[in-house]
Amino acid sequence: MSMDILAYKSKLRNVNSMIKFIYTIVNLVLLLSTRSIGIAIFLFIINGILTIYFGGIPLFVYYKYFKAPVIFLILSIIGIIFNFSKIPKGIFSLNLGFTYLIINERDLTYGISLFIIALSCVSILYFLSFSTPMPNIIGCLRKLHMPELINTLMILIYRYIFLLMDESSSIRIAQNARLGYNGFKNSIRDFSRLVAAVFIGSLSKSNKIFDSMQARAFDNKFQVIELTSPVKVAHLIFFIILELLLLCIFILERFVI
Repeated sequence: MSMDILAYKSKLRNVNSMIKFIYTIVNLVLLLSTRSIGIAIFLFIINGILTIYFGGIPLFVYYKYFKAPVIFLILSIIGIIFNFSKIPKGIFSLNLGFTYLIINERDLTYGISLFIIALSCVSILYFLSFSTPMPNIIGCLRKLHMPELINTLMILIYRYIFLLMDESSSIRIAQNARLGYNGFKNSIRDFSRLVAAVFIGSLSKSNKIFDSMQARAFDNKFQVIELTSPVKVAHLIFFIILELLLLCIFILERFVI
């Protein structure tokens, strides 16, 4: 099930979109500016509860969407944690013959903190994506006077991603029906063919979409139907209390602990 469908089925869909959008931007800025581990862990838990319990997104679906960012972050953190040195030092060192593979305490701490903060940022963005349909996000950007060119590009890229996913899924099913991905060697060959087919198909689809838009006198602006919801006092109170809690966590972490 795609993220777009999950957003329309979310129990938080009827919450005012601008509140959710501001919540996302404020917490992202706060987290990236403070680099606080306490705030990162707290936001990760809160966004998980909001998305799964209050939003009604199944836990296994939430976990599934986290797999790709986690793998990417782990591969990125490995390059930060591990270093090379001519002499053994740090909390870990491995003799490779011509050099040492080492881990410093500072690099390990920085890598773990970066992993936690990045994962928390992903959870914040997932909260918005799983609870707010794309037309509502575009409506928020237009209310904030975002240039229409950026809004148009966002809509095109967002929709085109799902087209590519559907096409790759169809090709993958056809390959499996022909006993594809049988063994390591065949898997590499079939995957390369899948990538080539999706790339060629994407070029063809992009040309057809552009021609169809021009044939309909496209004026560089998509008209989207935004589902508006009133601002509720309870949501505002929750937002204010949450930000005050984050401020308290930052103060305790920075000046007390």
